Amino acid sequence: MISLYPDQEDFINDIRVAWAGNKRFICQAATGFGKTRVSAKIIEGLVSKGLRVCFVVPRISLIKQTADSFTELGLQGITFIWGEQETDHKAPITIASIDTMIRREKPNVDLFIIDEAHKRRAKLLEWMEEYPEDRYIGLSATPFFSWMGEYYTSLVKSKPQSWLIENGRLSPYEIYAPTVPDLSGVKTRMGEYVESDLEGVMGDYKVVGDIVQNWLEHGEDRLTMALCVNCDHANFVTVEFSKAGVSAEVITAKTPIDERHRIFKRLKDGITKIIVSVDCLTEGFDEPKISCLINARPTKSMARWHQGFGRAIRYLPGKTAIIFDHSGTALDLGDPCDYSINELPNGGDGESKDAPMKEKIDKPEKVPKKCTSCNFLKPAGVRACPKCGFVPLVGEDVETDRSRGLEKIKGKKKKEYTMTEKQEWFSCLHGWHQQKLAEGKKWKEGMVAYKYKEKFGVWPQGLSKSPKEPTPEVLNWIKSQNIKFAKSKEKANT
Repeated sequence: MISLYPDQEDFINDIRVAWAGNKRFICQAATGFGKTRVSAKIIEGLVSKGLRVCFVVPRISLIKQTADSFTELGLQGITFIWGEQETDHKAPITIASIDTMIRREKPNVDLFIIDEAHKRRAKLLEWMEEYPEDRYIGLSATPFFSWMGEYYTSLVKSKPQSWLIENGRLSPYEIYAPTVPDLSGVKTRMGEYVESDLEGVMGDYKVVGDIVQNWLEHGEDRLTMALCVNCDHANFVTVEFSKAGVSAEVITAKTPIDERHRIFKRLKDGITKIIVSVDCLTEGFDEPKISCLINARPTKSMARWHQGFGRAIRYLPGKTAIIFDHSGTALDLGDPCDYSINELPNGGDGESKDAPMKEKIDKPEKVPKKCTSCNFLKPAGVRACPKCGFVPLVGEDVETDRSRGLEKIKGKKKKEYTMTEKQEWFSCLHGWHQQKLAEGKKWKEGMVAYKYKEKFGVWPQGLSKSPKEPTPEVLNWIKSQNIKFAKSKEKANT
């Protein structure tokens, strides 16, 4: 028997209610809710009654991941529909790649469970119309699209992400807006930015340089995922990180599965620090060790923003995720955890593939504001910063002030370093200084004190000058300061 959390049991009970009156319904399962485990529980119950189930995944790369999870949970009798794989049509459980499945004859099963059901496939919708007695459960964290209510007749909701965070199933997070791009000249099509226009803005040398500098200064050397506009943009970001001494690798939809697995292993082993992704890891990629997300892909789609955000908040004890939004999306669309939907949108025939029905989605009417003192992006309507207490002057332009560094949207209080941590930094700075002397630099010891003051805002007092091998965090911070100095010098010369 597969064990579940109480809220997952409640979810399945709600599905039983929907099952009695609906052939096709959407289950909105929040990122991190445990949809694979819940699906396995549903399958376990149906198979025990002699029924057959087809679990449909959006990409071939998720077939093995799903099969491994089902097997670990005790499900047996699994066959596959993908590529040249031979299918056992008598098996009780089928795991299918949707792109392979819709090119073949419709499987003869008692239930289809469609993972990431918001991804529209015309052939699947044709099957729904042609065989109205077939049963479908669609799984999605973001059922925000206008065609969905035309094909699915009911909505079952899990507990929201905010509840999962409060109850220790997802990690808390902080959202920062280090830079906000000028998207005034970017055209839109079908409710979304035109990719070629976006690449021109986000691929600008200064924008990419800001992404790298910000991560070096504030990324804390964390395992990171970066979301980019397209392959050219991703390659540019990767090269710039590599130039700064940070190991980064690109994954796109064309990256072979075997190579993906090797990249993931290098990431888990700490060899690769940053995975740069182009529209292929925002769904179904669940690596809790990733605790930092760089969003460099502006979007008007709440679904895209929500899915990308979810990659960084998978639970790990003691983890607080950091989201660096260089796209302006957080300011435009708000906090993804604030989104809710109480009924399926019903405003299209399925022809508009990507246009979400925004009026059906509840989200804050006002966007957050930036605190110009500590850079925390305050909730809408809050004047005094809940993080540092700063109250802006009447009329102060908190939207455009860039003079105070990192702009923070949501999170906890600014980190206060202990004396032990300050000593660690001071010793690492002395170690770095000795390395530079060994390389032939004729830098005075006072350089260490100046670097310390840059970091902490005060001169070192009562600290030992004993040197220590500099940590990656310290070295990355020094690199970020060097980039900042070079930019200021370049600006002064123009």
